[in-house]
Amino acid sequence: MTPLAEVANRNHKQASKQGLSAMMRVIISLVIILAIWKSIVVVFDMPSFILPAPEAVFIKLFERHDVLLKHTWVTSQEILLGLLLGLSMGLFFALQMLLFQPVKRWLLPILITSQAIPVFALAPILMLWLGYGIAPKLSWQH
Repeated sequence: MTPLAEVANRNHKQASKQGLSAMMRVIISLVIILAIWKSIVVVFDMPSFILPAPEAVFIKLFERHDVLLKHTWVTSQEILLGLLLGLSMGLFFALQMLLFQPVKRWLLPILITSQAIPVFALAPILMLWLGYGIAPKLSWQH
């Protein structure tokens, strides 16, 4: 076997060991989280409307998968549209500030101030102004 082949073989074995150990850490972590969740439900006799048992959640996931898929599709569209809008506006304003100094002097303080205001503070105001639907969700993208 050539030295290059030996190094490649050794690297492959190390990578597969690391991949297996990483996968085992994920599985063990999930089992621990589910065990803690189930223990809390049983020990504290939690009502299902406050904290349902893990198996009840998984059963509902399978029973209502059609509704979840429908809402997942809508949410994915909103995420992609918001990302596209945010990227395009960010690129537009960045280019304007890069090319025109007067625009930079006017826009930079406004943009810095807008980053200091938490989205959670603006959300109720935007809901009142824009109503429900896609418009207020897209206006929060910054």
